[in-house]
Amino acid sequence: MVEEPQITVVRLTFRISSEQQDAFASIYEELLVPILRQCGLALVNMPARKMPQGTFVRLFVIAAPTDLDPIRQSLSRDAQWRKILTDLAIKFDHPMPDGLLFYVLELYQTPSRGGQPGPHISGQGAWRSYDATNGLRAVLSFPYSKTAKADCGSAPLAGG
Repeated sequence: MVEEPQITVVRLTFRISSEQQDAFASIYEELLVPILRQCGLALVNMPARKMPQGTFVRLFVIAAPTDLDPIRQSLSRDAQWRKILTDLAIKFDHPMPDGLLFYVLELYQTPSRGGQPGPHISGQGAWRSYDATNGLRAVLSFPYSKTAKADCGSAPLAGG
């Protein structure tokens, strides 16, 4: 079995009501896509996971997980991006505290890089641990704990 090369994918999500999706999609294509391309984002042709109603989602490929923060910074400093999102926040009535249209740009899929060897658990085999150096972007996690029935490892709450 030949394994396909893994790519790093980011997800751009806007909070837009279901009724306004079509109107937003044409504005997005006309005004926002050119700015996203200038920042190095390339649209990827893969299906997104099912998202809650009221979200507009697009997926992009980037070279590596470490490229995401510079792209975010570039967008946050881009006057045209900020102006468009301010105008769209008024039009679609979903502003963030800074007045911009609510959006999130986050890692969606990253290549697995093997992880670090973990403890050998009796009856379970060898464990591996993963962190940001392996492409996992954990925002908050719970510590490792052991119960009478199971060994429980850390689990990211968001961004992984």
